Amino acid sequence: VHTYIEIYESYLQKFNYECNLLELGCAYGESLLMWEDYLEQGLVLGIQREIHPKLAVNIQKYNLNVVDASCTDPRLPELLKDLSFDVIIDDASHLIEDQIVAFNNLKKLVNPGGFYIIEDIQNLDKDRAKLENLHSDYVIHDNRHLKDRYDDVLVVYKF
Repeated sequence: VHTYIEIYESYLQKFNYECNLLELGCAYGESLLMWEDYLEQGLVLGIQREIHPKLAVNIQKYNLNVVDASCTDPRLPELLKDLSFDVIIDDASHLIEDQIVAFNNLKKLVNPGGFYIIEDIQNLDKDRAKLENLHSDYVIHDNRHLKDRYDDVLVVYKF
């Protein structure tokens, strides 16, 4: 639906198919399966508030690693204990307020040289300044023109 695959490839190639990846908002687990297939080594972990029965089936069937929690819960870093990640992808609520809270909550878990990526920015024109003020080293990938989708925007924060 979106145009993110080539963008992800350009950032992830530096890890040589080995990294720890955290995805906020994994729905039914299909994207976790994709990341596990893509990455040869490392941890792929999903965060999903309210585990849907289809996700529960996929967790069992494919042995997916999923934590039932909200990405805006300030206790989430505590739940993740000593884990750190090369890549964190926020594909959760898509609400700018939640994206900001999650970023501030989890940015300390990004390894040096890693990335925190926010997908599906709903209103880039209105919220650009909020996104730019989160972290000084970032790139905005605005692909709305490619498929005429209002939310085909990624922000990649580099650590």
